[in-house]
Amino acid sequence: MKFFKYIGMYQLRKLDNFVVFTAIFISLIYIVVAANTEASEYLPAPFFYDKADTFMDFFTVQYWAYHEDRYTEWQSIYTPFSFWIVSIFPYSESGYAPKILRDEGAFILIGLHIITTILILYFQSKTIIRSNKTLLIMLLSMPFLFTLERGNLLFIALLFVLIGSLNYKKIWVFSIFMAMAISLKIYLIALLFIPLLNLQFFRIILTLLLALFINLISANLLGESNWWLFMSNILEFSSDPRHYEWSYFTYSYQNILLAFTALYPEYENIVFWSNLLVLYITFVFFLLVSTKYLLSSISYRDTRRNMLFLLLIMLIMIVVKNSGGYVFILLFPFLSSIIFNRVALYVFLLLLLPIEIPLMTLDTITHESWISGQQVEISRDVTLGMILRPLLFLILYYMVSLNFLVKKKSHV
Repeated sequence: MKFFKYIGMYQLRKLDNFVVFTAIFISLIYIVVAANTEASEYLPAPFFYDKADTFMDFFTVQYWAYHEDRYTEWQSIYTPFSFWIVSIFPYSESGYAPKILRDEGAFILIGLHIITTILILYFQSKTIIRSNKTLLIMLLSMPFLFTLERGNLLFIALLFVLIGSLNYKKIWVFSIFMAMAISLKIYLIALLFIPLLNLQFFRIILTLLLALFINLISANLLGESNWWLFMSNILEFSSDPRHYEWSYFTYSYQNILLAFTALYPEYENIVFWSNLLVLYITFVFFLLVSTKYLLSSISYRDTRRNMLFLLLIMLIMIVVKNSGGYVFILLFPFLSSIIFNRVALYVFLLLLLPIEIPLMTLDTITHESWISGQQVEISRDVTLGMILRPLLFLILYYMVSLNFLVKKKSHV
């Protein structure tokens, strides 16, 4: 069990520093290549394969913020708070079309991302992480860059989660920021499982009431009366399978299994039972971790709370099939719980790097690239990253779980 002995955040050694600097160098080279638009005409994998869709998670939401039929015609899965946040940013005088908003507001989005990143780094510096190299690889990582490329509001939710987790003992600060995070990304409501295990029912009720209040006020400001429809829209959205799109950059192994089944339906039964077995083992691990946490002393729970936050977010990423790779950024506040030994460090670094080596070509499609403004041919490939990334993520989940389980409980 020595391999899983908990020692806090792993202290980097000479070889580790070399490996980290190599990872940073690879990321920088990749960014330079990706930025060389004259050569590429579009951002390469693992950035979103629809090359006309850069930044559109933000500007499509901003477009529908000005339309009352957002939950009926568009069938939006975004909360009223999401629409209200993007509505406070300037919009084009030339019209409300999403692409017009993007063409004239791209620098505003990039500026917002930079400001939010600075705030994230500021609050991250208040955690026990002291490694500038670790923070640098975080900023250059594919999940962080993918969040910007999509223009996804998750980077704002990350700021709220970070502030909330740092102020867990301050009930109002925790509840306000966690309520705002939930109001941006509804699946983050699962994080209230931690106060549930701590029997902090008032904290849970307060957070839920604040989230409801935030969305009611936002809906009122938007003049929206049907905002509850986003819940049913989420169910309909989740039931519409887009296996290749979901497998393109994700940490959930389920996507690549489903994509494999779509290509080779004769293996459907094997894939089904394999998926069921892995999900069962994954939930059993989390059940064991939760049970140990619940039965432990208060002092032990205080020291292991962040690890439970980490495992819960990882569980969400594994179970939710259509969660994009950008969700990985929610793990960054809990890096000290991830990097507990050298093996965990190397697995973590691999999860951050672009390992998109083509293994098989499915077909070729034509897209209009926003970057070049031209029609470009995109090869839809099954890449090494699509297979290796979810597998390594699952292994890391089991490693962190075992590290939690083998650590002896402290007693009061």
